[in-house]
Amino acid sequence: MKKLTEKEYWDKYWKNGILPRYRNMNTISMKLVDKLLKKKIKTGKGKTLLEIGCAPGSWLIYFKKTFGFDVYGMDYIQSGIDYTKRNLKYAGVKASGLYTQDIFNNKMRRKFDVVFSWGLLEHFTDQELIVKKHYELVKKGGLLIIFVPNFQQGINRIIQGLVNKKILDAHYKITRQDMKRIYEEIGLKDVEAEYIGYFDPAIFNPGTVLGVDKHKFFKVHNIAMKNSTRILKRLPYFESKMFSSFVYGIGRK
Repeated sequence: MKKLTEKEYWDKYWKNGILPRYRNMNTISMKLVDKLLKKKIKTGKGKTLLEIGCAPGSWLIYFKKTFGFDVYGMDYIQSGIDYTKRNLKYAGVKASGLYTQDIFNNKMRRKFDVVFSWGLLEHFTDQELIVKKHYELVKKGGLLIIFVPNFQQGINRIIQGLVNKKILDAHYKITRQDMKRIYEEIGLKDVEAEYIGYFDPAIFNPGTVLGVDKHKFFKVHNIAMKNSTRILKRLPYFESKMFSSFVYGIGRK
């Protein structure tokens, strides 16, 4: 199993992160993601959700506040877990459990109603194995939900390559067909695998600018995104491998 990003990268990344970090559901594509999740998940009250690769905790905040899940998080970097704890505290959200653990050496016996990951699968060359590790943590009848950025196809590949090719090279290509095949091969039912979102500047990652982490520029970025969204939402879009921001898979165990 080859990781396209190494532990040292993420350790430095989370140690240098700023707080707080919340999930912005107001961009063009994230509104569609929010709508999809609300369609698939009616309520989380009395149910459990595990996010694999949970740092910075913004999705745990979203799932707790939006659906009422008892939220759990797993990350293989201690600095990521430490960052998540601080971020949840800012948001006034209490996690039911946060674990420093590698998904490939999982020792958890607990199963969850929903297992979720965002932007994790594409960092590994053996997607089948990592999806199977997700699947093992899902309760019978529960949902497996995985999202990955659509970096390696269409216009997004071109732009991210121009913005920061090193970051582009740290993302393995995953198509809608790949996601559907893997989900069905491991035995999930009611499988849905599609592209979602339109062309959205919010997904591009410049890495560092003049040696300063991109998060230092969040305020400027958010202002730019607010203005660009006003323009982009007026344009005709097609959800496809050429333009969509994300690829997702949803299936029931």
